[in-house]
Amino acid sequence: GPAVGLECALLEVRHPGCTIASLGSDHFIGKQDEFCRLLKASERAAEEHPEFLFTLGVKPTRVETGYGHIAMGKTLWTVDGVSVREVEEFTEKPDLQRAQEYTASGRYLWNSNLFVWKAATVLELFARFEPEMHGGLCRIQKAANADLTQVVEVEYPQLKKIAVDNAIIERADHVATIESDIDW
Repeated sequence: GPAVGLECALLEVRHPGCTIASLGSDHFIGKQDEFCRLLKASERAAEEHPEFLFTLGVKPTRVETGYGHIAMGKTLWTVDGVSVREVEEFTEKPDLQRAQEYTASGRYLWNSNLFVWKAATVLELFARFEPEMHGGLCRIQKAANADLTQVVEVEYPQLKKIAVDNAIIERADHVATIESDIDW
């Protein structure tokens, strides 16, 4: 959560209205061209629907209890031939029986923690759901063109230690997913 908040605060102040991809650095992506195609479709979707948070949900290749799962809802729209689906719910690391049911249903994706969104939208959600954290992010943002290092050293360690999923994503009203077959 704090890392996502920091990236959004700094990017928004430097590039107002920006769309960003928030991607973990420890992912293996076997189908890189497909991954890039889905990121571009997600970017276009975020430009057209800035109130939404977008996740690339990975199509399961096996029953898995070690990953969060995303329940896909109805198709909201199609962007560049890519279906964007409503997120009905997130389930964190289901037990074996539920994971088997989820995989068999075809309605669930793995939560890959690969996201695309408008930085301003994420900051608005922090303001709504985590106002203390948002206050610290605003203080950092105000220092972005001054003595940033000193302010980050003071403010960042004080930000609440919470996963971005719990802080805002699972609480947001507008979350969509794109089914991703990217050899993840």
